[in-house]
Amino acid sequence: MTAGTLAKRKEKQIALKPQVTALAKLPPIPTSEGSQKVQKISKLIKPKTIGRLEPLPKKSFEKNEEIIELGPNSVINTVDDKNEMNQAIFLTILDLKDSPLPQINEKFKKSTITFDVSERKLFKIPLKYLQVLIDTIFQASHLTPLLIDPSGRVDTYFTYAGNGLVVDCKKILIQCDIQKAVSKEDAKEELRKVIVAGLKHGKTMVFTMMNSAFAFQKYFDDKFFPECILQQAGAEFLKDKNAYNPCLRKEDLDEFGGFYPNNDFKVLLTTQFELEDYEQFLEKSLDLMNVVPVFIENE
Repeated sequence: MTAGTLAKRKEKQIALKPQVTALAKLPPIPTSEGSQKVQKISKLIKPKTIGRLEPLPKKSFEKNEEIIELGPNSVINTVDDKNEMNQAIFLTILDLKDSPLPQINEKFKKSTITFDVSERKLFKIPLKYLQVLIDTIFQASHLTPLLIDPSGRVDTYFTYAGNGLVVDCKKILIQCDIQKAVSKEDAKEELRKVIVAGLKHGKTMVFTMMNSAFAFQKYFDDKFFPECILQQAGAEFLKDKNAYNPCLRKEDLDEFGGFYPNNDFKVLLTTQFELEDYEQFLEKSLDLMNVVPVFIENE
């Protein structure tokens, strides 16, 4: 490199230095009030730690000692068992023969809700355990639940329940037998429509009698309201095509002319008579030997 070239480079460097110095001495750009707030907030936000996960706090589950008795051979597990039960279900799904938690599996078997509904007998339970019991009765499929609740809370419960389809039997009785505003045939047609809707969409049919002795036998008709619908919580009606086919009309069939009942279809009855009176008032309305009486206690 020649001496002339070095001299030119030095001249360029000297020429650039004042420009850099001038830039460094420029006054700061004024910031708006909004940007100042953003700067203050950004200082408060702590950067996230990447690659590090804080362990979740461990929830202690004490051994459950609380067993709620609801009659012979019936127990209900409390909320404290929920975590252990979920683990036991997981192991059951995996079908692990050599389970690492055998004590949990054993506890799960013992704490499963069970009711002896093999025979007709009276159950007395608080309202909060109602759904558990009627589900057990439905699974047995040989008796129909008759819910006895003078307070009327059960009727309110099923009125707002998503899967309930309420049939107001007292209203039919008043309109047909007292006011004579609706004919018997029209009432039977309304019953048929509701039954078919429940059968199609898998609803729980809730026949509410309130404080009336509704004469079901007066409305029994194979083409509208078959008697077997009140037997076995509706299971017999659901399984027998010869029972529900006569109740179907052309508008109830699909575009191919078929009808497919939903297996979630169920039937139950409610009354607001007192426990000591219900048999006396309903013995002519129902076959009481085909129902499971369930009395709802005041809590």
